Amino acid sequence: MPNSKIILAKNIKMDKEYNNVLDYSETNMLNLVNSNIIASANNYSFIRQNNTIQAGFTYEQCLKANYIAFQNPNYSNKWFFAFVDDIIYKGDKNTEIQYTIDVWSTWFSYWNKQNCYVLRHHVNDDVAGNYTQPEGLETGEYISDGMIKVDELTSMSYIIQVSEWVNASENNKPLATNYGGVYSAGGAYICPDITTVVNILKAFQDGRADAILNVYMCPTYFISNKNSSLQYSGQSTPIYLSKYINKPTSIDGYTPKNKKLLTFPYCFLNLSNNNGSVNSYMYELFEDDNGIPNNQVLFNIKGVPTVGSSSKCVPYAYKIYGNDNEDEGIIGGKFPTLSWSEDAYINWLTQNSVNIGIGVASNLLTILGGAGMIASGGGATAGASAIVSGSLGIASQIGQIYQHSITPNVAKGNTNGGDINTSSNTNTFYFYKMNIRAEYARIIDDYFSRYGYKINRITSPNITGRPIFNYVEIGSSECIGYGDVPSKYMDIINRACRKGVTIWHNHSNLGNYSLNNQ
Repeated sequence: MPNSKIILAKNIKMDKEYNNVLDYSETNMLNLVNSNIIASANNYSFIRQNNTIQAGFTYEQCLKANYIAFQNPNYSNKWFFAFVDDIIYKGDKNTEIQYTIDVWSTWFSYWNKQNCYVLRHHVNDDVAGNYTQPEGLETGEYISDGMIKVDELTSMSYIIQVSEWVNASENNKPLATNYGGVYSAGGAYICPDITTVVNILKAFQDGRADAILNVYMCPTYFISNKNSSLQYSGQSTPIYLSKYINKPTSIDGYTPKNKKLLTFPYCFLNLSNNNGSVNSYMYELFEDDNGIPNNQVLFNIKGVPTVGSSSKCVPYAYKIYGNDNEDEGIIGGKFPTLSWSEDAYINWLTQNSVNIGIGVASNLLTILGGAGMIASGGGATAGASAIVSGSLGIASQIGQIYQHSITPNVAKGNTNGGDINTSSNTNTFYFYKMNIRAEYARIIDDYFSRYGYKINRITSPNITGRPIFNYVEIGSSECIGYGDVPSKYMDIINRACRKGVTIWHNHSNLGNYSLNNQ
């Protein structure tokens, strides 16, 4: 007795190109069809999978349907699900339904995923710094989203190096003085202001002008006994100043959903000495350290009160663990030396006191070269696959990359400015929080929300980890899984994953990208 079953359904949202699919079991798919039922019957002869069914439904009923389910109980309890392609009227309650099997929904419960080469998917451990592969997306020009000035180095003292003291009541003339580990002949006076300097110089106008070796300015912070008596007794080590910089949580006022936007090339940190030198740092390359909060990075500034006031700003735990990275540091600008009417000193000043910016960023070309590799890498990925995936198709529309400078013009063109910088209280270190503009951040954030991140390694494709949907895209010759699935149907499933497929976890949410999928 004929007992094959068929169900007509409407409002089923999946598409025949398998851009959007469901991770429903066979039972859940049957429940979905029954919840959108138009008509059903269970008195058919064996329904063959030949893409055509002669149905005893009215033409009007069939016109409303976009999906069917059918079963042949005498032969198998397996339900088949299919898209309605066309409706052909044959007579009263005699309609031909042309259909295409929904391979994904029909066989999803019958295969198990396996490790394969995953090009991209959504991740479950989305922490800034976990995923840093270049995406090949246009970022636009960079802007500064905040500037931190090291004000501690703008308060000045004056140092007068002498070979003897003003009067005999002072200490005996030292053979040398220790300036933070750098020895220099004679002693020194620390003067809080220029009036004190003038008074001391006047005291040497009794024929002892040769006793004055140097007169120069220095940040008060680098002088160890700055609050003691006028006479300087020296110091054995450099003075250190620690500066903690908060990692970004937003970009140009926009808070991204995807944490990859809080890494390079979407945001980074520039350090400038405001005197011609600049270095760029990636937040994600600062190693975790128990002594530093997770939301901050640390720079150590050290200096000695020698002529010109030597200083250096160095990142801590940057590309290394538990130490200052000296190679990635930047030298501070020179501070002014003073002159007076001693010809010998004028000659020395002419030869030695020109303010020259040093310590040009050692890693700048490396980072810029990486940006060039981003552009070429995106093209290489696209060319490696014969399949034009959905993610690559969208990326090509927003990825017209050109070279952007990651250093500000003011830092590049401000060499030899020690005197004017000191005069204007700007001869210090500046931290610039650089990032892309909010417009580009939103575009890229939406792209990541839709297509996940580049993975490019052998791993288990993440098809269920997000609450609303997961996007999966595998290599052009990869198989996402095996199981009790006819080979011709498993091949269709693999091709869908190679092109890129969005796997929804609830039919009612399908197509609603405004939902929070984090």
